[in-house]
Amino acid sequence: LVSLGRESLRPLLRRLLAHPNANRRGEAIQGLGILAPDPADTLTLQRLVADPTTPHTVVDRAVRTLSLWKGQGNPKSPLQTAPTTTTMIPPATTPPPP
Repeated sequence: LVSLGRESLRPLLRRLLAHPNANRRGEAIQGLGILAPDPADTLTLQRLVADPTTPHTVVDRAVRTLSLWKGQGNPKSPLQTAPTTTTMIPPATTPPPP
């Protein structure tokens, strides 16, 4: 079911995000990642990533999905970065010998 990419499966995939088995939650996240980005799902995945009790496998899938959605222009992606400037750190210098 996960790989079908059908929008009609979104409600089921959302329910599976609360499944007690971490593998099922990861599969649900993978399935959501196939679908178009949705702000509500983005918020849910952000919360999973921020929750210290979320298993690492689920966090990994959530981060990968959020990253994928970022590339699709999801305006609610936490991975959207503001423009930054690069500051060059000068090379280390060694003091002259005594």
